[in-house]
Amino acid sequence: MTELKERFSLADEIGTRDLWGEARRRAAAPEGPPRSLEWPPSIGRRIAIVGVAFAVFAVAVVFAWDLSHPEPGPRPRPAPAVDLAAELPEGWSELPAPPEVRSGAATAWTGSQLLVWGGYEYVGSNEDPDEGGFAYDATSRRWEPLPPSPLAGRSDPAFAWTGRELLIWGGWDGGFRDPPYFDDGAAFDPVAETWRMLAPAPIEGRSAFSVWTGKELIVWGSRERAGRRLDGAAYDPVTNAWRPIADGPTDITDGSAVWTGEEMIVFGAALDGNNHADTPTAIAAAYDPVTDTWRELPPSDLSPQAMTAEWVNGELIAWDYDHASSAYDPESNAWRTLTDVPLRFFECRPKIVATSRTVFGEFCGKTVVFSPEEDAWHRIPMPSPDPPGGCCSIVEPATAGDVVLVSTHFYGKSLEAVDRRMFAYNPPDVIQTDVRGEVLEPEPFIPQGAERDGDHIRLPVVFPDGTRATLVYPIALDIASLGVQPDISYVFLDDPAPRYPIVFLQDPNASIEEFVEGTEPAGFVAGSYPGIEVWEMSERWQKHRQLFQGHWVRLHLPSWTVLIALGDVDDAEEVFVSLEIQEIERFPVVGAIGRLALADGFGESEGAQLSFGDAAAEPDVVSQLDATIFLSPDGCTGGTDVNGTYGSACLANGSVFASIYGDRDFVASVVDGLRVVETSAAPGSACIDARGSTHRDRARSVAEAFLAMRIEGASEDELATALSLRGLASWRDPLSGLPPLREGYASSEIVFVDGPLPIVPNGGPLAFEIGTRLRTVAGGEVSETVAVVPGTNLSGDRCEFVVAGARSGLDGP
Repeated sequence: MTELKERFSLADEIGTRDLWGEARRRAAAPEGPPRSLEWPPSIGRRIAIVGVAFAVFAVAVVFAWDLSHPEPGPRPRPAPAVDLAAELPEGWSELPAPPEVRSGAATAWTGSQLLVWGGYEYVGSNEDPDEGGFAYDATSRRWEPLPPSPLAGRSDPAFAWTGRELLIWGGWDGGFRDPPYFDDGAAFDPVAETWRMLAPAPIEGRSAFSVWTGKELIVWGSRERAGRRLDGAAYDPVTNAWRPIADGPTDITDGSAVWTGEEMIVFGAALDGNNHADTPTAIAAAYDPVTDTWRELPPSDLSPQAMTAEWVNGELIAWDYDHASSAYDPESNAWRTLTDVPLRFFECRPKIVATSRTVFGEFCGKTVVFSPEEDAWHRIPMPSPDPPGGCCSIVEPATAGDVVLVSTHFYGKSLEAVDRRMFAYNPPDVIQTDVRGEVLEPEPFIPQGAERDGDHIRLPVVFPDGTRATLVYPIALDIASLGVQPDISYVFLDDPAPRYPIVFLQDPNASIEEFVEGTEPAGFVAGSYPGIEVWEMSERWQKHRQLFQGHWVRLHLPSWTVLIALGDVDDAEEVFVSLEIQEIERFPVVGAIGRLALADGFGESEGAQLSFGDAAAEPDVVSQLDATIFLSPDGCTGGTDVNGTYGSACLANGSVFASIYGDRDFVASVVDGLRVVETSAAPGSACIDARGSTHRDRARSVAEAFLAMRIEGASEDELATALSLRGLASWRDPLSGLPPLREGYASSEIVFVDGPLPIVPNGGPLAFEIGTRLRTVAGGEVSETVAVVPGTNLSGDRCEFVVAGARSGLDGP
């Protein structure tokens, strides 16, 4: 049987066409004279007979083999290459959405297709890696599934495009097996639409660093922090064979691998399970596949935490956790410092991809580019809506020639097809930036009224809750030029969650396209309020804010367009009546009555805030410029803190909290140089201050009215009249313009006065509380308490009395 197999093997080696040609030639040859028969045949004749018999047998075998194994036709031709950079306009374009947005997938641009295999779609927790894939055809602009693969699902494998095949090896199974790493691989041919298994590798399974050299797929090391490895191997797809490579000189578990044309550089650091690094900075090593040797690069100045790198224009461009950036030149074997990446710090991991023209980066859903010609980073916000920072956006970039294809989705409680999108970024020849080097964003609101005071600037500001303050800072800081964005949200007192954003757009005729659905309002506020529009909230915004019946009330101020979010369109009239929004010195100011109160607290609590350097109009979204100062009148305790690109300061004796982001020099200069002083007191009452209330002007106005009338000898009945709806025509606070009561309330009565009566103007410090009961037109009641105590104002001056605001049912908790 073995001999028969060997003969069939020999038959396989016979040139089939030549054999048949020989048979035809012999058949056509003239027949020779007959030969006399010999028996027994001679040895030579025996050999000849056996040879002829075997030839006939071989011909029959080959004939049968041809019938059952027809010769394959020519390999299908690959599709013509697509030059997306020539087809698409400069900047951003939207392409058909992908079936899924895969993280940790193997991807490749073939010249006409984007291949995506494996990985997982993140929706808020650990997901099981997928064993399928799909391809985007740039010619037909369609997505199609890939043929089934022989590999199990995995994420973060080593992969490379050879020019003909997508090679995939190793990877992580998501932690569902023991061990959770694969040691097999496969290759996909997109033209033939076939898979083949790779030969077994001489190393154990892992999620490795990898590069394609043009001839070999090199895999090295491991991204597993608990199981570090220094070994590796190289795979040649032509011979379908592996070779071991020399062990590396140092551990690296987190980072990137790039191919320079001569060497593989692995850049990063070795971290443990607690994110502690072995080295004080990020490190790198280079492998030469020709000599099978490694060399260690000089250490960088970058953080060993969460770093990424790519190769462009003859340099390694690296970016770290603190948004610092450096470039490594192999010829000089030295690093040089680049400009910081113009993004604000969050708990995210940066990632970048490179084309021949640029480096494209992503961090917390925010996107940037590095221009080798300008040697600088630029912020390039994605098309509306720019994904919010720090939450609910996944961005997966992949290069396609000189264009970057960016798949993105919002995640959360659910994920629908509408959440998935794909954009193409075609870098322009010249990136249009402003004077600070940032890609142009919406025109900021520049506050007026700044005055020079020696070497400092005094800049008066008004917070969205009516709090007034003056910023004092060195001229060199030039804070006013950063522009300021007011932010605040409101809540229902009987149902404090969720918070409803109030969006301020700088321009009374600003476009609201990204916030609304449709081109016409869905209706108008009921009652006697003609022309106040109600718009349906866009589906994307509904999901972003979890307001699935969301609408907006649209208002116009002299300098602003205002959008007030509604959870239910039936609330439009109550919300409109209960929120008074006006403009004071060009700043928008909001007051709340009835069941509504302004949100209280800093940051995610969405209380009153002024954001300098932030051009985003939404309370929970910032544009992440490189210099941003967030100021909140919510109050604070403690001093100052500076930690690289972030700093905080407790200003004005604990009345204003500052949170500062930017490069190290900017953060340090703001913490050292910014002061806040109080300027909101009424004329003649310079020591009146308002603290602890979400509506400080309201609390101060009530207390001032009480004090003024008691000092003048007014009775409690007269005071009650002044504080009631009937007193609106005769008394308003001269600074804020806010009345003690507003439309919607029928009357007010004083419930108690806890303190010395009568009040003597110069009889020493005053301390008392005023308790009132407010009755609404609808018949409800709201209690309010305003406290007046001795204290220190925002300027640090000792005062006979300070309006503390207390806890007010009228103004919110």
